[in-house]
Amino acid sequence: MTHAARHPPLIPLGALLAGLLVGLLAAPGPARAQPLRLAVVAGNDRGGERRASLRYAEADARRVAGLLVELGGFEPGRVRLVLGGGPDDVLAALDGAEAELVRDGRGDGLLLFYFSGHADGVALELGREQLPFATLRERLLASRARIRIGLVDACQSGALTGAKGGRPAPAFELLPDERLEAEGTAFLTSSAAGELSQESAEVQGSFFTTYLLSGLRGAADLDGDRRVTLAEVYQYAYARTLEDTARTLAGPQHPTYEMRLIGQGGVVLTDLTRRRSALLLGPELAGELLVLSAEGGQVVGEVRKALGERRRLALPAGSYRVALRRGGRVFQAELVLTEGLELPLAAAALEETGSLVAAVKGAAVPRGPLGLYAAYGLGAGALEGLGVLHLGVVGLRWDLGPVSLLPRLSYGESSVDQDLLRYRLRLLAGSVLVAWRFELSALDLFVGLGLGGAYGRQSMPDGSLLEGGLFTYQGLAGLDVPLWEGLSAQVFWLVGGHLFQQDGRLAHRLALEGSLGLGYQF
Repeated sequence: MTHAARHPPLIPLGALLAGLLVGLLAAPGPARAQPLRLAVVAGNDRGGERRASLRYAEADARRVAGLLVELGGFEPGRVRLVLGGGPDDVLAALDGAEAELVRDGRGDGLLLFYFSGHADGVALELGREQLPFATLRERLLASRARIRIGLVDACQSGALTGAKGGRPAPAFELLPDERLEAEGTAFLTSSAAGELSQESAEVQGSFFTTYLLSGLRGAADLDGDRRVTLAEVYQYAYARTLEDTARTLAGPQHPTYEMRLIGQGGVVLTDLTRRRSALLLGPELAGELLVLSAEGGQVVGEVRKALGERRRLALPAGSYRVALRRGGRVFQAELVLTEGLELPLAAAALEETGSLVAAVKGAAVPRGPLGLYAAYGLGAGALEGLGVLHLGVVGLRWDLGPVSLLPRLSYGESSVDQDLLRYRLRLLAGSVLVAWRFELSALDLFVGLGLGGAYGRQSMPDGSLLEGGLFTYQGLAGLDVPLWEGLSAQVFWLVGGHLFQQDGRLAHRLALEGSLGLGYQF
């Protein structure tokens, strides 16, 4: 899926989600008719002819539709799910929702539209067809629903708001047993105009939708009142999306919103008491905790938790795997939730493992900050006419956040025969590389610079030796692909140069190197 503009402050989205929550939680009251809540949820993995198909757009749409029914108070028959359809299918679903509003006749309903897929900054892409942003806006703005909400997870979707960000609006709250006293339209998008919206094999979905749904299940319930407010879930989804996408090559994405709502009070997005079965996270747990379905490894909950905090994740009954990532280490547990019961997760139930994340959801194998690597390589450019250097390389790796230090030693030899005379070169080199590390799902990409020195010895046909020192500089690009339990395959490419004295003058030669090896992180 595929976003960089400045974004408004986190809390302001209380206004945005305020509108969103406005309808998400309106539980029926015993004495009076409740507002009609309708949703059109669409997902399409395919975009235009030159677009690569997405893996999780349609799956994200299914998850959103399910959560609206499970915790948002929408009746199943009033959530229209459109998967892989074109513009006509989406507009027909909106027409159907509008017709139901007309039949209802109360005039105080809520209409929520969600889309996950491709967009080009002007229109949603549904296969080879397009639904212009302008058309979608017009349809939502013209709806007779009192509250209209557009939620779009797609590239460059911030253009839907008409600006690179939204403007704060007064927050209000709508409790589950209240009527819709507010009215207006809210648009929430996963990225700013010009930015890419990204999906991840690690969470098996888009970053934004995954964190939005996780927050609505309770990860964003910071005050522990079992109601996730607009401000809470926006702050959570915004911060987690921005943090995780900042480490990708596509760069950070900034969720945006536009809100035109009037009303008073505050907004509750989901009522966690609708789901009695839940996972309780006690104060002794700290770190990044992932909850995955035992079948398929889908991430259903994600919590960044500090020591002393308490959290409650509302989850359907079933079997789950839990992974806690903390300080480069991973702990896991398997558990079964029973319908209607709350299950505390104790720290003692978690066992350390080195492969849970890779085993159940294709993520990178968790590793410590220190490691070793060894490689075989080929180099060129050491001295003119002496051919390719065959290299043996050993080194250390020390991860310091997103930066890695890679001190290394290499030994190389090359030889050439000319007119029955043999020339031979031996080169011992050492350098320190500083690399920026980008985590791309199951692999790491390195880009960096290095400085070092080398000592060379050239054997001449008459038995004499020429020897001396060289100063080296290098640019680095590399890949680290996890294999098993901290072991990984590594490919490095270096481009740089050698500076040395030759015949009393400073000489320079371009140097190239490529290597393939194995690394191990402790």
